[in-house]
Amino acid sequence: MPLRRFLAISLLTVFALGILVFSGCSSPAAQAPAAEPTQAPAPAEEKPTQPPAPAEEKPTQPSTSVEEKAALTPDRLVPEVVFVFSTAEHDPARNELGILLTQEWEKLGLRVKAQPMDYEKQVDLYGTGEGFNAFTLGYNGRPERFDPDVLLRRIYYTGLNFMGFSDPEIDALIDAQQAEMDVDKRREIVFKIQDMLASPGYLPAVVAWNEVDVDAYNSDLWENIQVAPGMGIYNYWTLLSATPKTDKTTFRVANTELPRNLNPFFETTGSDTEMMRELYDTLARIGLDSQPVPCAAESWEVIDPTTIHVVLRQGMQFSDGVPVTAKDVKYSYDIQKEQGSSIYKPFLKTIDSIEVVDDYNLIFHLVKPDASIFMATFAQIYIIPEHIWSQIPDPKADYDNNVNPIGSGPYILKEWRANEELLTAANKNYQFPVGPEFYSEVIYANPDAIFQALVDQEADVNYEPLSVIQAQLAEAVPHLTVERKNSISIRVVGFNVRVAPFDDPAFRDAIGYTFDYDTIVNVILGGAGEPGAGVIAPANEFWHSSNQLVREFNPDKAREILAAAGYEWDASGLLYMPADN
Repeated sequence: MPLRRFLAISLLTVFALGILVFSGCSSPAAQAPAAEPTQAPAPAEEKPTQPPAPAEEKPTQPSTSVEEKAALTPDRLVPEVVFVFSTAEHDPARNELGILLTQEWEKLGLRVKAQPMDYEKQVDLYGTGEGFNAFTLGYNGRPERFDPDVLLRRIYYTGLNFMGFSDPEIDALIDAQQAEMDVDKRREIVFKIQDMLASPGYLPAVVAWNEVDVDAYNSDLWENIQVAPGMGIYNYWTLLSATPKTDKTTFRVANTELPRNLNPFFETTGSDTEMMRELYDTLARIGLDSQPVPCAAESWEVIDPTTIHVVLRQGMQFSDGVPVTAKDVKYSYDIQKEQGSSIYKPFLKTIDSIEVVDDYNLIFHLVKPDASIFMATFAQIYIIPEHIWSQIPDPKADYDNNVNPIGSGPYILKEWRANEELLTAANKNYQFPVGPEFYSEVIYANPDAIFQALVDQEADVNYEPLSVIQAQLAEAVPHLTVERKNSISIRVVGFNVRVAPFDDPAFRDAIGYTFDYDTIVNVILGGAGEPGAGVIAPANEFWHSSNQLVREFNPDKAREILAAAGYEWDASGLLYMPADN
């Protein structure tokens, strides 16, 4: 058990005994009104075990007259909030955040069903849009996310986000910044989007914290390790440059999850994406300076704002020995635009057509200028073999790509043991020299197990950042080298704006003041992070708006906002919807 969690549980135990001795009763917010039938609160075992604050410590509730109290009928009771967040095994920090917010929301008068859930089940649930009111999710700092279009579009654009958020003006601004080729004008639009989304009339999600990447690697066994912006140690460039210092040939990355599938047409998780980027190539990669650099492309030239000439590298081969040509690139973009994952389709919308000039030259014709195309599109869309996929009627249903994925990336799938390890071998025909002869992802039960694997030299590097305590311990381990870098990774609490109470902007505005950032950063993260400051993290300095509203922890302010919006409390502290709802 992490030290901070042991201390927290100990303090809470003492705290609970104090409540039992001096109050002899449960929190009013956990009881239904005595005089009126209401929906029953969630069973105790489904809620976090920590007791709510004693009644005398709660902020004073706005007064309500007897006449107003009589109007607090059961149909006005704020619906139970189903809050889905990570299990402690998958992500202890997000789990502790879920527990902390559950407590704060119950103090506010909500009935909260806290529902820790495995990561894969979370993603599947969020995609349905049903069965939850609030949720946690992480967006790791992949290099292409330095371009503001990637996160703004993925998290807020209509039809793409998990919150069900839809706003025509925000959509129009996201499209406008993508089309603006003047970088200063584009920056103004990006700032405006951030400022609007953080304002009281919006706030479909709150960024709980911005991360600091803390990684460790076995420096007794490996050298020439690269630290990439947004990715830390585990990245494409490390896999090209890492050099063994002994006869060890396998570079082992420790993770808490393995890919679910390697089909580029499926909806993907982070682990799916990272592995497929090693099996498939892309026209561009994001360099160590956070800028797009040609990869499968040898070069590109902007002929005019809607015309781009791309030259492919010669001599590239798929892992079955078939040459990679311009026809494969055109096919890859066309088929993924038509049938591909919804995650990547938005980044293909600005492409009108692709003209194949010869085996190594293509002309991209755009519908409109697209300032993000090199980073958001060229660096994300996989090049897949036309001779394989063109024979498959339905790429999502008719082909098991997990058995033998054919790509032109730096590695080739060698062995996949479910829930254990995924092993790849270096592609000897890759256009650049590859570092480790073998590269594998190994699954561990939780972050503590990953850290122990680093200490025991079972793993060479961690996938997810280390905690502060782990980093301190790692610095005392002779064979481990610790690297720190400000990250653009964010951890988000999203609100399902399709249903009450989160369909009300005033309610979301109030909830924005329930995030105890001091506890989040100093206790949950142990100092390895920064208070959330928007979806474009401060580490992405050029694109981050420092003028956006960042709410402080202020439960009294939350109550004031709710009262002003017409919400009311009964004598037991439960919250009711405005009368005109």
